Amino acid sequence: MAGRIERALEAGLRIRPGEQRRVALMALYAANAIGAVVVGRSVRDALYLSNRPARGLAGMYIWSSIAIVLVSWLYARIADRMRRGLLNALSALGCAALGAAFWAVLTVTDAVWVYAGLYVFVEAMGSLVVIQFWTLANDVFHAREAKRLFGLIGGGGTLANVIFGLLIGRYAQVFGAQNLLLLMVAQLVLCAVLAQAGSRLASPSPLPLRSRPVKKARVLSRAGLSFLSQRHLTIVALIGAVSAAAVTIVDFQFKLSAAAVLDENDLAGYFGRFYGICGGVALAVQIWVTGRVLERYGILASLLPLPLGLALGSGASAAFSAPGLFVSSLAKGSDTIFRYTINDASMQLLYVPVQPHVRGRAKAFIDGVLKPSSVACAGAVLLLYKHSGGSGRPLTAAVLLLVALWIGLLVRARGEYVRSLVESLERRHLDLSGMQFSGLNEATLRALRTALGGDPGTILH
Repeated sequence: MAGRIERALEAGLRIRPGEQRRVALMALYAANAIGAVVVGRSVRDALYLSNRPARGLAGMYIWSSIAIVLVSWLYARIADRMRRGLLNALSALGCAALGAAFWAVLTVTDAVWVYAGLYVFVEAMGSLVVIQFWTLANDVFHAREAKRLFGLIGGGGTLANVIFGLLIGRYAQVFGAQNLLLLMVAQLVLCAVLAQAGSRLASPSPLPLRSRPVKKARVLSRAGLSFLSQRHLTIVALIGAVSAAAVTIVDFQFKLSAAAVLDENDLAGYFGRFYGICGGVALAVQIWVTGRVLERYGILASLLPLPLGLALGSGASAAFSAPGLFVSSLAKGSDTIFRYTINDASMQLLYVPVQPHVRGRAKAFIDGVLKPSSVACAGAVLLLYKHSGGSGRPLTAAVLLLVALWIGLLVRARGEYVRSLVESLERRHLDLSGMQFSGLNEATLRALRTALGGDPGTILH
């Protein structure tokens, strides 16, 4: 019987004998980490929008970006000085304690700083637990296993998005938005337990010896930013900045539209249902669409759905004098569905022609510094705009302008991608076996290998 189950798992889910425990544990870890983020964001958005003036939301983008940069910097400083499982567990327990503290304070006061602090805390917590989860997953699975299993494990997180989102939608009115913070606390405690258990299954990796330190260029040093001399990576960086700004404006419009017609508990319920339904669609896109689009139509076609979805959703909302909540949610729905599925997988392919040591610096700067800075700048502009009494339609125009610039950069990126890929092949710098590509699904990698097997013209895909 056990052998039959193992054969079924290998045939259906590509889980080989001896991997079941690790896959189940890390999928459960992903589900609780993503679940804590979904619950936290739904609750904090509902509480903040119901109790603070709308213009203050723009300032939250600024403070959240600063918090994310600081947390990323602190984590990078200590990540290699402690055992991974212990660090993840302590971080999750610390976040759980802070979440419980916010819940306790909200029972006795509704001071301004409580809602603002909760907003920033949840954003920083979400960034930290997801980074820590994938870092530990890289320790638990070696490169070949990761290529085969990370899509399945990541699917656990997407499924959690659906389940916990719909649960919030159903029970927000029953328990109250504030009390759902305790669900987030419980999930973070489970993350701590699972992190410790996962670390015991990881390959032993001793702490680096102090006598032989490895010198790495700082992200913001001249050496750390030297990758910007490469036109290909400069365009990728600009795409990251422009997309972050556009997504921030769309998020702002979405939340203000919901806050205008719903009260606190209804807001939490609506956000939960919204993220749950979008999570279900995203799961379908991840399983059935991402690999097929990349394989059949190429990298440009796979990068276009997100900006086009934002443009169509924003345009539809602006076309009606009273668009209603459904129409106002279309742009945000496109962001939630496409950003973490087909768009992220395709953006990873843009880094393929880049040498590993340069790629690491580029991703650290773009994801850890440039994108949060772009969000903060967009927040500052939104704050000034709302203080001056601005309305929604000019924001839609801003989204459309950013999307036009975004699409133009994608077209340029495609050409630079081809040129850089050919150069990397000529210099033999290309390596598809590295850990940095382990999160891509097999269909994506198969498409890339197929392209590389033909003449240079086929690399356009």
